Amino acid sequence: MEQALKALIIDDEKKAREVLQLQLEYHIPEITHIRKAAGADEASDLLAHYRPDIVFLDIKMPQKDGFAWLKSLDTYDFQVVFTTAYDQYAIQAIRFSAFDYLLKPVDAEELRNTMDRLLHSTESRQRTFDHLFFNTAQTDPKKYRLTIATTEGTHFLDPADIVRCAADGNYTHFFLHDGKRVVASRPLGHFIELLEGCAFIRCHKSHLVNAGFIAQYSEAGLTLTDGTVVEVSRRRRSDVKKNLEELILTSGENDKMHG
Repeated sequence: MEQALKALIIDDEKKAREVLQLQLEYHIPEITHIRKAAGADEASDLLAHYRPDIVFLDIKMPQKDGFAWLKSLDTYDFQVVFTTAYDQYAIQAIRFSAFDYLLKPVDAEELRNTMDRLLHSTESRQRTFDHLFFNTAQTDPKKYRLTIATTEGTHFLDPADIVRCAADGNYTHFFLHDGKRVVASRPLGHFIELLEGCAFIRCHKSHLVNAGFIAQYSEAGLTLTDGTVVEVSRRRRSDVKKNLEELILTSGENDKMHG
């Protein structure tokens, strides 16, 4: 993304539009032109002739929300930053799809950090938008697919196919059940938070393991179905044991329900 950028703010709240415009003007010198729209229809009218580089899009709006507006478009010649009050499921879908979001009221430092990420982004826009629509259509967050940005391109992974994740500085190695490996350009901490609730167990500061691929737990560590042994740190042993017991109990209850 080049300098001298054009931004479009879409929000049904007038105060929110004005505040964000002031923050962009004060903190983001790369943005030199700003237009505002109070809703989806106005935004669509602006889009064709204004051609923004970045759209700051409110999720919840009357008539047509942010996701519905995006789905109505034919092409995506811009980056999107979602702006929203806290909405756990919407935010989780956005993060799984590798889009940025800003919580209202927008924090200046978060705004600057978001812009820095966008300026260095090389992800395929059409594919990531398609993936976002897939995730937002799911009623169960466990069915979200994870978008992984790598130096070679973007991968879309079903969390159930991930055997384990290993930290490597500011990178994360994903080991998949088919033997493939994907290296993400983000630290493990980012994915630990994302994959919470997807039956992953943090067994070491550098390791996150899918409980579905654990064959045995012993003093040596976690033995996985592919034969890999993953170390369990001393301080995490009790938590790992507790997590495994809870997962076994939950699995047993589910078997009874479906038996």
